Amino acid sequence: MASLTPQPPQLGSPSQPTKKHKPWEYPDPVIYPPASTHKQTIILLHGRGSTASKFAPPLLNTPTPAGQTLQLAFPHAKLVFLTASRNRAIIYKKSYTHQWFDNWHMEAKFVRQDLQVDGLSRSVAYVHGVMRREIEEVGREKVVVWGLSQGCATTLMSGLMWDGEAFGGMVGMCGYLPFSNYVEDVFNPSTAQLDLPIQAVTTIHDELLLTSKPSMAFQSIPIFLGHGTKDDKVALEYGREAKKALEQLGVDVKMTEYEGLGHWYSGEMLEDIFEFLREKLGVIGE
Repeated sequence: MASLTPQPPQLGSPSQPTKKHKPWEYPDPVIYPPASTHKQTIILLHGRGSTASKFAPPLLNTPTPAGQTLQLAFPHAKLVFLTASRNRAIIYKKSYTHQWFDNWHMEAKFVRQDLQVDGLSRSVAYVHGVMRREIEEVGREKVVVWGLSQGCATTLMSGLMWDGEAFGGMVGMCGYLPFSNYVEDVFNPSTAQLDLPIQAVTTIHDELLLTSKPSMAFQSIPIFLGHGTKDDKVALEYGREAKKALEQLGVDVKMTEYEGLGHWYSGEMLEDIFEFLREKLGVIGE
């Protein structure tokens, strides 16, 4: 297999899932072990229609302007690339694709929000299970969840619905927050009730029919959002809506917009993400 970094002898090679899965089954993660002692875990979620094995190589091969890649920047990090279940997508005439949840067309993302419920409930529960296993290994402060596009949406929902203590952080690239309109409705100026963040999160929690109890731990989980100004798949405005809703919920959110960038990431975005992760994970001199 071709090397994924400039220094293959020093860097971990991935595990490769081989089993074929039925609809709503999640394939085994593709895992890149750390090059050195395991001190952090980064859990990564691809976008709709992709898989872990497709998402990982270009991300790992993209250098920052300073020439660093993800594995070189974080040699102590285990990288866990998850793959969404394969199920029918209504906007693709019910053909099968890998997706974290079903949804209507993005230009009308508040239409048929009911389509999201089943997949989001299952995917959030799946991500939570992976998080718990990694937290047992390295501690909650050293675990980060990072997603692209629909993977970003699932990352953010996994954080909002998390029922444990706060973990290391979340990263979202060119994504959005499902049910962000629920937050806007709760924070309507005419609303006079107290504890609005709790009310908003409970509303979304109940919508997803989750069995766990909603927690406010997400307010202590830092988030980085990166979005291109020329994104033609997930409009920049949706990223801004996510930032606004998360801030209304009391979350520390940093969002950076990248001029001329489409529905993807760049070396500049990765450089900002690496800086964010170093700060939040307490990584010095790696």
